[in-house]
Amino acid sequence: MNRETPAASFIPERIANLEDYVPVETDVKVKLDANENPYPMPEPLRAQLAELARSLDFARYPDPYARELIGKFAEVYGVRPERVVAGCGSDEVLHLLCQTLLCEGAEVVTALPDFSMYAFYAYLEGGRQVTAKRGADGQIDFGELKRIASSGDCRCVMFSNPCNPTGAVAPRDAVLEFVRSVSCPVIVDEAYGEFCTSDFSVLDMAGSLPNLIVLKTLSKAFGLAGLRVGFAVACEDIVRAVKRVKSPYNLNSFSQAAGVAALGRADEVFAQAKVIGETTKAMYSALAGLAELGGYEPVEPGANFVLLKFGDGSRAQSLHAELLRRGISVRLMPGALRITCGTREENRLLLQEFEDILKDGIKA
Repeated sequence: MNRETPAASFIPERIANLEDYVPVETDVKVKLDANENPYPMPEPLRAQLAELARSLDFARYPDPYARELIGKFAEVYGVRPERVVAGCGSDEVLHLLCQTLLCEGAEVVTALPDFSMYAFYAYLEGGRQVTAKRGADGQIDFGELKRIASSGDCRCVMFSNPCNPTGAVAPRDAVLEFVRSVSCPVIVDEAYGEFCTSDFSVLDMAGSLPNLIVLKTLSKAFGLAGLRVGFAVACEDIVRAVKRVKSPYNLNSFSQAAGVAALGRADEVFAQAKVIGETTKAMYSALAGLAELGGYEPVEPGANFVLLKFGDGSRAQSLHAELLRRGISVRLMPGALRITCGTREENRLLLQEFEDILKDGIKA
């Protein structure tokens, strides 16, 4: 930013130093870069949302506490509604938690690689990220995480499970043992949990353990990424504090009503998510078969995407660029590609083009 202009001088340095968010290319025939549900919304649900759009009174403010939505979420996931707060996606809920829990100079411990927004929202609230490294298999070393969290001024630990971007899944018992071993809040982001077939979730313990907070979203398995509906489940004291921090009408009427409608079809969503999880494993197996030719190591997935780790980062960049040239968008990360599971036809096209590129030779 040019800080010599009058307007630029108004911006605090910590904001001026932020990098611009650059959205991923979307004008492609196969979009496998954002970990979205690839299947279209069921027609009965689409019709229900159309009727809601006609019947809702948009001249009135929405319910500030999203009570019907939270009640339906609590019913579906078996938690107490007074332990739930809703927001515009789990992103907003995460930001609200950072505003509630952090202060200037507070340390936030994460396990890299992980979701970049943990560090971003902590930074906005004056927090400082302290990191532990995940293992080669993407797993968290909870002993190391505990050591770091128990030293210094750690105010919060954050990690995703299943992990975005590695897809690694930490076992439930290991997560709970860690939560019980530290005195600070632990935020466990279970955004991709519906795709996972292993025993991992600690959602039922959020609220019972006073320092455990679990994030959930309707953006992934439920396919409502465009409507931004997310939740945090925590003890009542934390939920009450977050409600004091949030804006009064943070979640619009249509998103609240759409969330209730989508949660009403939870059984269908969960069944479809398991199919997507199995399809992801099949895609992983196919990509693993090309690993030697491609010069990468695939990480076994526990969600709806596969991470390919390259020893040569330029090779990942070249492969990403060539896939994009052929109309296929995947997520480029430092030394890696993250590939979302699409429909069976999208996966077939990806694997066909992927193999063709590798056999033709990548120009790194």
